[in-house]
Amino acid sequence: MIYCDVCGRTVTPRPPNYRQITGWEQVRKGGGANAITLRKEVGIWAHYGCIEVRKSGLEGQERMFG
Repeated sequence: MIYCDVCGRTVTPRPPNYRQITGWEQVRKGGGANAITLRKEVGIWAHYGCIEVRKSGLEGQERMFG
């Protein structure tokens, strides 16, 4: 079984979920990270929703309402 690195529940390793990678980002004038080379999957997955909460900056705040 594969577990979400954020919440610890099982996660299915397919879209739209996220997988963690390592690699080298080419620094570009316009910014952005779409030039990753020597990309390697590290075997760590997370639910789409768990990552979206982290991206929104609301991580941990769900306890305020629960």
